[in-house]
Amino acid sequence: MKQLTLLFEAQDTWFFQELRPGNSLWLTSLFPPPVRVFEGAVRSLLQQVSGQPNALAGNLRIAGPWPCLHADAQWQRLYPWPLHILEQRISPARAQPAAGAIAPQRALLRPAKQATRCDLGWVRLPELPTMPAQAKDDDWQAPKDAWLKRDDFIALLADCQAHVSPVKLTDHLHRETRLGIARVAETGLSEEGMLFQTEHVRLQPTLAFAITLRVSPNASSGLADDAQELFLQQLEQHIDSGRLVRLGAEGRMARVTVLADTVMDEAILPPSFDGQNLVLVATSAMDFDGHWLPQDFTPDANQSGQAQSWSGIFHACGDRFNLRLLSAITGKRQVEGSTREGKIRSTHGLGQGARALVPAGSVWFGQLLHGDFKRLARARLGIGKKLGRGEFALATWKEGDA
Repeated sequence: MKQLTLLFEAQDTWFFQELRPGNSLWLTSLFPPPVRVFEGAVRSLLQQVSGQPNALAGNLRIAGPWPCLHADAQWQRLYPWPLHILEQRISPARAQPAAGAIAPQRALLRPAKQATRCDLGWVRLPELPTMPAQAKDDDWQAPKDAWLKRDDFIALLADCQAHVSPVKLTDHLHRETRLGIARVAETGLSEEGMLFQTEHVRLQPTLAFAITLRVSPNASSGLADDAQELFLQQLEQHIDSGRLVRLGAEGRMARVTVLADTVMDEAILPPSFDGQNLVLVATSAMDFDGHWLPQDFTPDANQSGQAQSWSGIFHACGDRFNLRLLSAITGKRQVEGSTREGKIRSTHGLGQGARALVPAGSVWFGQLLHGDFKRLARARLGIGKKLGRGEFALATWKEGDA
């Protein structure tokens, strides 16, 4: 099966407008960039080599985009910090002068033994393990803007106290503010008092984004589309050692190159699985149509007072899986898309065409009732799998883990 990994390096500042309700005079750039930005660039490149505007249709899939760091003379993909692994922030009353030089202690959240009543019923909400009394006053939280290289990500999932070196994307970019004048689209003229400010992102040469294109086998025949595999071969030759492309509606410049013999979405799973509970860690954004769990999952029938769970049966990679979810830890929703004035979706309060995504790093605690866990690690969840959404890594948890 033909696949192609492309690397996009910024040639100037990037600006992809963050979606905000109403008219805002402060426009910030969405970062990391949404997959639609790179999809548009790929469509343009494919049209150049194939002469067909719909060359991305059919079984051609996108995986990514992933932030990549240039280290050790190569580009390495970065993974989000899992939100169920917290670091200790020592309270000021107990802080020592040399405390900053000591690596912070970590704790692993897992479903509580006793269910708590909430808006979803009686749920086994994630809780901290039992710890010394002096540590209860400390602030425990997942590091913000923390990303990990692949080896560190795997080590952290296996042992929350593993020594890792988190990477902050903000250390590899600068934010630049600019002043602009809004224009009326119909006339092209400005209006009085229509000043606005934008915040652009300038990436350092050490940071870039990568996507992988591949042709998936046809569901009915099990064979790949020869024509689309030819498109990828032509695209690889067209890009060769590098080509400039425009990203997004603002047409921000980027240099695209081919990363030869590179696979960035290899499955991440525990070395063994003997009936332990599973942790699903989102390594890309999840589109559950504005909800916290996939659309095909429904509440299990439980007696009053018993812990609520949600089960779903789905097919992926030619296999059938049955998952039961107990609870989740999700980050702030990531809103992508565009709005039209006067077109509001009442369900989620978003404009027409907008999507509210569960961000990478979010975690679901569950149990695998049916299916091979090794094959599950290659599956995807939710909507937009063709656009790289729904990717996750697997880990395990045990009752009473510390």
